[in-house]
Amino acid sequence: MITYKKHKGVTSYVKRSSRFNRKELDLEKCKSSQPESFNAKKRTFVDLFTNGPLLFQLFSHCIIMIVMNFTYWALSLFSTDLHENEMIGYFLSGFVELPAAGTVFLLAYFGRRTVTGWSLLAQSALMFIAVFYPGRNAVAMTLFLSVKLFNSVSWVAEPLLVGEMSPTTTRNMFYGVVGFVGEIGSIIAPYFNRLKTIHDAAPAFAVALLSLLAGLLALCSPETKDMPMPEDINDFDPGPVYRWIFGSKSNKLESNNENDKNIVPLLDPIPEEPTEFEK
Repeated sequence: MITYKKHKGVTSYVKRSSRFNRKELDLEKCKSSQPESFNAKKRTFVDLFTNGPLLFQLFSHCIIMIVMNFTYWALSLFSTDLHENEMIGYFLSGFVELPAAGTVFLLAYFGRRTVTGWSLLAQSALMFIAVFYPGRNAVAMTLFLSVKLFNSVSWVAEPLLVGEMSPTTTRNMFYGVVGFVGEIGSIIAPYFNRLKTIHDAAPAFAVALLSLLAGLLALCSPETKDMPMPEDINDFDPGPVYRWIFGSKSNKLESNNENDKNIVPLLDPIPEEPTEFEK
């Protein structure tokens, strides 16, 4: 709205945000931004695969989304095996997702990367413990339901992380590719129990290993909490691991924060409506 100088839209948004968050916003800051945002290039689908840092995170989050989809649907489809009464297992499998709504409070104090990564690692640890409790029993059911809970937590945090970390010029394409490729997990989930032909514990062990991989990849992502969203690929934060391995340049966003004095207004002053006396 700022870029297109939608005065009324900006004013209305600021008022609603102030009322909802119970905090006054400085309209002058909302009217200002870096001049580079006007000069942002139009990116294409090819740009996702020609930029090393962006491709690394794209590949990582595709794997994360595949694992999340696979785990969710595998546990949901075979929830009737959790209890001798199939309806009880089915009900508990859905009911256990409700506490994940509390993730919004975790995201307010911890980073998106932290919540996503540790929920997937907890999912991996619990699934690995479940390997030692085969069959229908209270311990196995508790462990499987706990895995479903942490999987639901990751479903709250991961989409937010992907949306905030991707550059504005490629956000729709980036998110679309991650979501599309992630559906592979939904496709292979119905064949989850086929792994029992190898070993009875093979399904749980496979989920544990995949969740461990996804959790580690999530921790390789950049932290987005309280950070400005990247405008273009040049502003993209590749994450601490990529910078450590490839020695990537420091994030351009950090230098932008140090040059707040050079920020120029992109939105003309909002004209004030004349009062009745001025009319």
